[in-house]
Amino acid sequence: MTVVGKISLEDLNRRLADPGVGGEELARYFEVDRELSGPFNPVLAFNPETVDVPPTLEGRARGAALLNSANFLAHLRRHVASIAASAALTMAPSWFPKATAGSSIPLNMST
Repeated sequence: MTVVGKISLEDLNRRLADPGVGGEELARYFEVDRELSGPFNPVLAFNPETVDVPPTLEGRARGAALLNSANFLAHLRRHVASIAASAALTMAPSWFPKATAGSSIPLNMST
């Protein structure tokens, strides 16, 4: 059962896997666990105001599995975004002339 205003673990898992969902939207479902986190080692926990984690043993196990995979999915999302940004750059016009078959580019531009 989903509490009004909260997202289920299944819905959160789908949103994490969707590259179209932005990081800002996903950030509201997580918070940093200050007790377990260390320097340069943040530990995420579900935001209890936005995520419905069933109080059963199965619900806690699914929640733990989702938290474990959240870091991997975040890395994968950044990787896909990086590839897309790189592809966009290769399509942009270059500042430098491109050599084509049969053409030569002078090394000394002064005449």
